[in-house]
Amino acid sequence: MRMLLIYLVILAAMIIVALVGCSDNDPLSVFTPVSEWQWEKVILLSDNRGANCLDNEGQIHSVIQDNFDNLIYCKWSEEGEMLDSTMLILTSPYVDRLKYPQQLYVSQENTIYFLVGGNFQYLFQLNTPGGIPLRIGFFQLNHLSFAGNKIYASNPGHDESIGGIQLSSDNGLTWKYITPHDDDMSFYFCYETSNGNLITGCNTYDSTNFVNGIEGKGFYLSTNGGERWLRKSSNFFVDAAIDDQDNIYVADYENGVFLTSNYGSTWTQLLELKNCDQIRLFRETILVALEYNYSGNDILHISYDRGKFWERIELPANEYSKQIYLSSSGRIYFSTRGYGLWRTKDPIIN
Repeated sequence: MRMLLIYLVILAAMIIVALVGCSDNDPLSVFTPVSEWQWEKVILLSDNRGANCLDNEGQIHSVIQDNFDNLIYCKWSEEGEMLDSTMLILTSPYVDRLKYPQQLYVSQENTIYFLVGGNFQYLFQLNTPGGIPLRIGFFQLNHLSFAGNKIYASNPGHDESIGGIQLSSDNGLTWKYITPHDDDMSFYFCYETSNGNLITGCNTYDSTNFVNGIEGKGFYLSTNGGERWLRKSSNFFVDAAIDDQDNIYVADYENGVFLTSNYGSTWTQLLELKNCDQIRLFRETILVALEYNYSGNDILHISYDRGKFWERIELPANEYSKQIYLSSSGRIYFSTRGYGLWRTKDPIIN
């Protein structure tokens, strides 16, 4: 009887530890296996071209191009209630290029940034939903990130675009390069860490414009605002996510998901994967990696324990997946490049 009692006490302790281990932020979190996920397409106004994103409060933002090539900004609650809607009046010497919404971002201050155009792209800033958009950039874009009043724009390089990282310290009014820049190098992301360091991933192709420490493909660290860069890896890192402790999770397009807890001095591989296109971190514990599929639907990989165990699920649409979000209600969203916004019908975590 005594041994049975000891066994029951140990079993109860193991159950408590397991429950607490589900989520550092929510000990009672319950996760839905991917085999039970069901998807639905979120139709906001129509199936016209558009860009979508979610803010930190779970509200949906959209810039949609209608059948008459008008651009419309909309803001929605997660329940589908329209909160704001306005026609966007854009100005440029090349008005005919001001269409084809490509990307949409919402800063921590709820300022909206959206990119429009084809080969020639314009970045606009919208401070209030009913305001006049301000054109703040003319460049192609891989990624925007924000740190206070600073904006980091990571640019791809090719025949019609100059690659590099541009910094604005005045909310987009002026820009300066903080890396070498030419059409033979691409920068995929730039983030400012909690201690002010900068990290980036780049591919330099045939470029020989090696200055400020940039010396080829890899992951780079700057401790002085981009004046000098130090290569910490030569892997092909195309995306990154950072937690509150400055643990950095990166997507290596050729090899999968990696983690560094010391700004690149050492690395741990968390997931072996080819064509790893994106990495996202939600609620400090949930990692989502996107596998680009050249011949079919993209594959989503999810880990609820910072990369120790992974599940995979095929996304429901054969459309290039642009951004992935976890809403405040616990639903997974993914936006596509011009073909709508999808989400899980039910929360995957509660």
